Amino acid sequence: MSPSIHCDPVRSALVGTLFLLAAAGCGTTAQDAPPAAPTGGAAGAGASGGGAGAGGGPQLIAEMSFAAPEPWAKPIEDYLDAGEAELGNDKFLRAVQDLAVYDDRLCLAYGDANEDLGDAIPIGFRYFASAEQPKATNELDSDEQQLVRYRALGGRLFMAGVDPTEDGFVGNVYFRGPKSSWVKRRTVVEGVHVHDVAELDGALYAVGSGATEQEWNNGDVYAELWRSTDEGKSFESVERVDNGGDGDARWVRLLPLPGALYVFGYTSDANFEIDALIGARYDGAALELLPEDHPLRWVYVTETDLVPGSEAADSFGLVRGIGLAEEPLRSQSWRAQADGTVEPIDGLAGQTVVDVFVHEPTGESLLLVYEGDDYLESLQLSEWQVRFLVTADFEQFTELVSFSTQLAPWSLAYWQGHLFYGTDGGQIWRASPKDGAGP
Repeated sequence: MSPSIHCDPVRSALVGTLFLLAAAGCGTTAQDAPPAAPTGGAAGAGASGGGAGAGGGPQLIAEMSFAAPEPWAKPIEDYLDAGEAELGNDKFLRAVQDLAVYDDRLCLAYGDANEDLGDAIPIGFRYFASAEQPKATNELDSDEQQLVRYRALGGRLFMAGVDPTEDGFVGNVYFRGPKSSWVKRRTVVEGVHVHDVAELDGALYAVGSGATEQEWNNGDVYAELWRSTDEGKSFESVERVDNGGDGDARWVRLLPLPGALYVFGYTSDANFEIDALIGARYDGAALELLPEDHPLRWVYVTETDLVPGSEAADSFGLVRGIGLAEEPLRSQSWRAQADGTVEPIDGLAGQTVVDVFVHEPTGESLLLVYEGDDYLESLQLSEWQVRFLVTADFEQFTELVSFSTQLAPWSLAYWQGHLFYGTDGGQIWRASPKDGAGP
């Protein structure tokens, strides 16, 4: 049985405003891809190489000094050309939306599910093999309109299939292991859009929107939580929330914490304006919507990250989103503990966190941020004051690089001793260590 949805009308109006402006800022209709801040890139995680520190361990990024970033690679020029030829304009998603490090490769994500650009040119799994060779290799053409967010889970790299180019009410999940090739699982039953994947207690979970063909034809769409216990060979739907017969319903982000899986998403009306947020907690047996007084109940969640601790119980979740409790709407970041405690991260107040990269060898996290947290103002920006930060505890932050740019920031990674930065123009910039400061 689907949990009942109750929505405060005042905050519902704010959510609708957020939705419409976000869609306008991204050039989206929000019918395929969810609404997001125009600079809301996706995070990456994984080992990234580098030398030894003074004590023989990995070099701490916080101890390094970096030069200003410079243009390094243009890995999606063919996609940009194909998009312009298909649409007759450049009003589509042109960004390097995610950077992830896996198997000592720098992997990137791109595409546009709203404009269905995977029909114009295959959207491929592309990577760089060396920080000194700015030429990307296309390892595999996906069957997706867009690749959005890599997830490192259990030693493997995953990608949820946000919008298949194939017909049928079945969704995709992709993964690869060390020194192996990408594997595609077309097994997400009723999967119209699959937005995120996570692991918890030995099972693989996915979220998105789904329906059978008959339900779809009747106007019924569901936010769905799927589970696989056989490494993606099959998925079953374990929880659904309906759209009330109009518009859309989808969960778009997962956050696995010890003992519970948090899911975040929304429902929308016939005009595709959001009319409810449906953040919830799933304990493996039942799903419960977040109570009215929960700190994340009125947060439009744009991204989640699991920050690992030395022990599993020490891991915590980083949640980023737009706070809707009061005006003006502000971009905020919260720390979510396994015991259910959720607190804002004071050290990030007044800044918008665009991307987070977890560097597991040192336990540090890199943050791509820009100055200012007023969400509506951010939609009008023509220049961004960007900072690269590093932290080991999300209490103290060290600035590595700062600069201004007219290209909206999207993604950040540390790999082979350098910082790599994905932009809204389809470029990757590189910040190299200053002489004597590298690993």
